[in-house]
Amino acid sequence: MTPRMARILLSIDREGVMKKHKLTTGQIAFVVGTRVALAAGVGLLVSRRLPPRVQRALGMGLVALGVVTTIPAARTLFTH
Repeated sequence: MTPRMARILLSIDREGVMKKHKLTTGQIAFVVGTRVALAAGVGLLVSRRLPPRVQRALGMGLVALGVVTTIPAARTLFTH
């Protein structure tokens, strides 16, 4: 397991004790997918490889998707 994956699956409560979250593969994929969409959108917005109109449309769409799905992803992590 990678350190990043461990941080997703484990969190520290107020007493400093590790708390385990049991998530399904689908839930992990959803959380990771939201981060990928957000990062890809930001990457497209700062790149210069596509025509500006296409770059802006794709970038803003992916950023919007990442932002909108952040709340359900966080809820998935903190309710399990």
